[in-house]
Amino acid sequence: MAQVIRVATLDQFVAKDLENLLRFWHGVPELAEEWPEWDDLSRSDMVIQYPILRGARSRVMKAAKAGLLDNDQRDKYEELLRLIEEHRATVEWMLDGPI
Repeated sequence: MAQVIRVATLDQFVAKDLENLLRFWHGVPELAEEWPEWDDLSRSDMVIQYPILRGARSRVMKAAKAGLLDNDQRDKYEELLRLIEEHRATVEWMLDGPI
């Protein structure tokens, strides 16, 4: 029997990436407040998982540059850029290096 394989569209990736990125960047102040209490293993998890967010950010930026975002996504992308600018130094402090 043949299997149906669903192929995610770029729009689905962008929507999910924006959702995940906004959740992370909105949460940075709370993460930073708790950061001194985190153990080394928890901090390592964050360092390991951040490249996944960087990849998502790259996909969203490419879609934005290509003009593929709808109005709602463009608004969320602009919000994301503001949050990144606002919290960049904090995330770099937590990750102990440039993002």
